[in-house]
Amino acid sequence: MELLQSSALPLGYVAGNQRVAGIEPAHQPWEGRRLPLHHTRPSTPVRQARPCVLPTGGPALRHALSDTAQESLVAVTNRAGVVWIYGVPTWLFMSLAVAVSCAIAVGLLAIVRSRITRNEQITHNDVAGPILATIGTMLAVMMSFMVVGVWQEYDQAAQNVQTEASAASDLHHIADAFPKGMRADVQNTVDRYITVVLNEEWPLMQHGDESQAAHDTAYRIQSIIEHYAPRDPVQQMLQARALDYAGTMLDARRNRILSNRQGIPLVLWSSMLTLGAITVLFAFYFRVDRPRAQYLMVIALTAVVSITFALIAELDYPFRGDIALDPYAFQHVIDALHTPVSRLHS
Repeated sequence: MELLQSSALPLGYVAGNQRVAGIEPAHQPWEGRRLPLHHTRPSTPVRQARPCVLPTGGPALRHALSDTAQESLVAVTNRAGVVWIYGVPTWLFMSLAVAVSCAIAVGLLAIVRSRITRNEQITHNDVAGPILATIGTMLAVMMSFMVVGVWQEYDQAAQNVQTEASAASDLHHIADAFPKGMRADVQNTVDRYITVVLNEEWPLMQHGDESQAAHDTAYRIQSIIEHYAPRDPVQQMLQARALDYAGTMLDARRNRILSNRQGIPLVLWSSMLTLGAITVLFAFYFRVDRPRAQYLMVIALTAVVSITFALIAELDYPFRGDIALDPYAFQHVIDALHTPVSRLHS
């Protein structure tokens, strides 16, 4: 018994062994009394934690964040990038990029040729050849990866738009199987979402913004489906399928917004432009007997590099500029949903 009453054993151990021996303890050690200080349970009452509910609306999310978190979010969202070019027509930007870069290259070449003597021709050609080959290979590999990367992101953005529009169409069609009130609520909200995306959000995306009304309407669709009380297993299956479509639409929408805000970092642009400039500068040290031929070769090299950079910049943000993705998928869906059946079979 002395062992059982030892302070080295947990308090519940004594009571448990008394029950095993057939002895019912008079009371629990913690009932009606303050617990001893050495017990692990705090002496002050602990406030029960409230369940954490993630906000689904834009205003609720902004209020849930602290001021510091909001400032950090805005700083990340508005990170500097090469976005000023989308205010210039594509043909004009690419023409100016080629013309300005070639003019600078020709001017620098004229200065370099005037300072290189005939005795340095062979030395420069022997040394500049291997160096230019190495730098040119590195530039070609990096530019190839950048072109492939921005094109894949451009194509993926187009697929995300199609997925989002298709999911909205599927939601509109599956709502036909719901009761009348539920059907009208879902279909009207889907129609409103597509209309807001076409008329309000798509023009805003040209400037890197999004529509708060479209955001709230998208989550309104999910909320309507979640709060629906199905009456039979068939309705439960339809609700689950509708929730899948709503989740697919919201995921595709988030990917679309991300594609419109995430671009190539400035540090990568700076590194690539520096490497391109070094490549062109090394081409100056190839002395050619005919100056016109060397000027043409430098102009050709500079034009290829500048055109590639301009193409990468134009494809970097798929929803901006003259080659931005259009909302054809949403327009096709809204037209198909409200086209009379007689016209489809005519």
